[in-house]
This record gives sequence, C-alpha cells and structure tokens, in this order.
Amino acid sequence: MPDPVETSLAESIGSQLLEGALGEASGIALGSILESAGLDPSGMGEVNAKLDKILAELEAIKTELDKLVVDLDEKLGQLSYDVAIKPIQKLVDTNVTLGKYFTALTEPGADINGLKADIATLMDADYLAGVETWHNTLCGLTGQTSVLNAWSVAVAAKATPFFGFAESQRIETQWAFFDSQQAMTVAYLIEHYNANKSAQTDSSIVLDTLRTWQQNRVTQLQMLRGMTRQYDDFPILGDDGKATTVRTPLSFLPQCTLLWHRPEGNWLMLLTGGEMSPLQVTYKSNPYFRGEPGPGDRRTPNAPAMTGMTGWDMTDVDIAVEFLNTCMPFAITNDSDRPLEALLSRGFLIDPKTPNFRVWTIDRGLTQYSSNYLDGNNHSIPLWFFVSFTENNDWEHPVVYFNELGFYLLRRDVGSQELANYFHQS
Repeated sequence: MPDPVETSLAESIGSQLLEGALGEASGIALGSILESAGLDPSGMGEVNAKLDKILAELEAIKTELDKLVVDLDEKLGQLSYDVAIKPIQKLVDTNVTLGKYFTALTEPGADINGLKADIATLMDADYLAGVETWHNTLCGLTGQTSVLNAWSVAVAAKATPFFGFAESQRIETQWAFFDSQQAMTVAYLIEHYNANKSAQTDSSIVLDTLRTWQQNRVTQLQMLRGMTRQYDDFPILGDDGKATTVRTPLSFLPQCTLLWHRPEGNWLMLLTGGEMSPLQVTYKSNPYFRGEPGPGDRRTPNAPAMTGMTGWDMTDVDIAVEFLNTCMPFAITNDSDRPLEALLSRGFLIDPKTPNFRVWTIDRGLTQYSSNYLDGNNHSIPLWFFVSFTENNDWEHPVVYFNELGFYLLRRDVGSQELANYFHQS
C-alpha cells in the first residue's frame, strides 16, 4: 500500500503556488514566472528545472492513463466518457501548449515579448473559466456526466467479479492526472493575473482563485471511491490568511483485500499468515469461528489490525475452491493445486518463492459427532475439518498435521452501503 503521506504532483504545485502568493517563496515562484520574465534572468535556470520536472511527471502519468483508456475503451464508450471529458480535454490541450511557451520563456535568449503575446492569446474566455469547468466536469454538475464517476464504473465493470488493488491504482491514475492538470490550469491563471495587475479590479483575485480551487478539490476527493490511500493532505490558504494543511478522508479499499462479487452477495477476501491451531471440534456458536476471535485464537487476530475491520470469518472449503478457480481457472483440481499462482494473479502480496505455500480453509458440519461434552450430557455436534491447499500438491482434507505455517483465507460480508465506498455503480 502506498505511503499515505506521499506527496502528489498536485500537492507540490499547490505548495509552490501558495508560497508565491504569500510571498514566502525563495527566488522566482510558480505563478510569477510571466511577471518576472525579462526582469530577473538569474533565477530563470532554477524555474526552468522546476517546470521541466513538473511537465515530465505529467507526461509520465498521461502515458500510463492513455494505456488504461485503451484497455477500458469498450466500457468507457458505453458511458459516453469521450463526450463528458471534452470540456477539460480542451483545458489539458491548452495546458500542454502553455507548458511549452513557459519553458521557452525561461530559456536563455528567449523572445520574451513574442512568447508573452502567444500566452495572452490562449487566455480566452474558456480558459479564464477553467477553475469552474474543471469542477463541473469532474463532479458532473450542471447536468453533465461526472468523469470521476464514469471512470469508476468502467474500472469496476472491466474487473468484475473482482475489485482489488490493481483497480484502486487505476482509479488513482486517472485522479493523479486530472488533479495535476487542474493544478496547472490554476497555476497558469495565476501567472496571467499576476502579469496583468493593472487590469485587475479585485486585488485579491489570486487568493480567491486559490481558495476556490482548494475548496473544489475537497469536494472532488469526496467523490472518489476505492482509493489505496486513507486520506489526502493538501496545503491550503487558511481563514487567517496563512498556509495550513487540510486532511480529507478518502473512501478506500482496505489493505491486502480483494472484493469478490457473487450473485449471493459481496465479500472481501483476505489472507493472513500464521500457524494452524489444533482446535478441531466446536459448537457453531463458538466465537472462534465468527465475529471477534476468541481467546488464544490464531486464525483471525491479524485481520482487524490489517484492515481496520471486524467480522472476519474462515472461508468454507467449497467457497475457497470457487474463489481460487475464479481467480485462475483450474487452480484447484483433482491433481496438483496452484493456490499461490491463483492468488498472485489477483494481486495478493505474497512472495512467489514461498516454500510449501499453504492456504487453510474449513469444512463445517460434514460429520455429526456424539460425545459426552462439557455439561456431562451427550450432544450431537458438528465435527469441523480444517482443509489445506498446497502449491503443486493435492489438498489435505481433513488436515492431519497441525502447527504448520500457512495462510488463512478469510472472508467478510459487504453490504450495499459499504460497497458504495469501493466504486460507483451505473
């Protein structure tokens, strides 16, 4: 799982803009390049390096996003994504052209006046309304299709019946690109405002633009689903006129889980490692097997710590077979099983070289066992067998040898309200 405090490109751009707006930047700040061009050539080399880095990162994100658009083409077509994205595609195209002009502006021997004229030409009415256009298009306001929602629907539909870390990354790739391009639109608008101060009727237009963008961005973050990060930290202009950081909680997919959609309902699947407990016989009401783990239980204690969720349960053997064969056809057969290969194919974080890889599951209630049990009376109770699947070996049913290292395959019911945290539905 990525570091939740990892700095995004948009955050870096936002920090530089905020420092410049508050007069806290050292040297020429992003937002004042146009204003400084031709006046202070000594600082242009550093600005050029900053711009090159930003534009290179943007291009890298775009390359990754373009691959995903091709892969999702059919699903996106069903949602008219190409129509919904047009308003911001025009802004992105203008950003690309402006990036070239501003880079040229910071190079030695630049035609300052000619480049400034070219930049001014691109600051038309549509671009000056860019902050509002970004927000309307991303969120689907004024009757538009939200491109954030549409992308989420397409990613989930393409991956069905699963939704896992790979899908979360696809959600974040789209957001990273649009978030960064939106930040660049704000940066170029602030460049324009700072370079044309004499034409301003409101001296606070730069700060107002920053505040509007920052507020819009919080709303946009709240629309995202199935993120890998639990929260987003971003520099903003506080009510006191000083820089501060706002933390926005995100709807995220729990770490190390895979969402599995079945006609009978939705489950989160999880692997935890440990030794097999020798306990075999128990009443169905025993908390070792459902809900919170009982004292000394070694099957589910890691699950709440890993995911922040309770209610995990051992996966029944028939469900485990179905799950593994859905991950990869013929993973579990009458011959040599391949649970490790199946789980790796769906993004579970497992060392592919794990020796004697083993998955523990459970077979409940196949045999009725009468015994003088606990209260001195005879009871008919289920004998629950543990079952293990081992890579390149036959399954063991019932398990005879305990206290061996393995992975517990756990599952957790997901209701419709929780499901909405992971992806948008059409």
